[in-house]
Formats: sequence, structure tokens, C-alpha cells
Amino acid sequence: MRRLAKSGIALSHVDLGGGLGIRYKKENPPTPAQLRDAVLPEFHFFKGAFVFEPGRAIVGNAGILVAGVIYRKTAGAKIF
Repeated sequence: MRRLAKSGIALSHVDLGGGLGIRYKKENPPTPAQLRDAVLPEFHFFKGAFVFEPGRAIVGNAGILVAGVIYRKTAGAKIF
């Protein structure tokens, strides 16, 4: 980003993407505030906007998948 700025290319926003994780077992993924606190000091020179993808942190624990088998395929000895 610094090299781009020195070359005259000004960015209006940066997408840091990836999304925040969720807890599956004993992991402790960062909170949005922890992510902010880790990123902002590294980009103190940047005056644009940051885009963060919330990822599974918003929807990971929000529901269940309900499905039913509608077709069975046999290929040799395998059944799919």
C-alpha cells in the first residue's frame, strides 16, 4: 500500500477479506474488536476505508441444514 501511494496510486478502500472464524472445538477465533485492534496500528498511514467480511461469525451458528435423499446412484459397487 505504501509503494502504491508513493507511485501516485491512491486507494479508497482495502478489503481484508477472509472472514472471522467460528468456534468448532477449542479454537478461540478473534472477535471483530480484536481484529480491528490488530489491523489498525499496522495501517495507521491509510486514510481510506476498510472492508471486512464477517464470514461464518454471523451465520455459522444461525441454523441447521435439513435435507432428504431424493435419488440414489449406483456405480459398480458404490452407492451414492
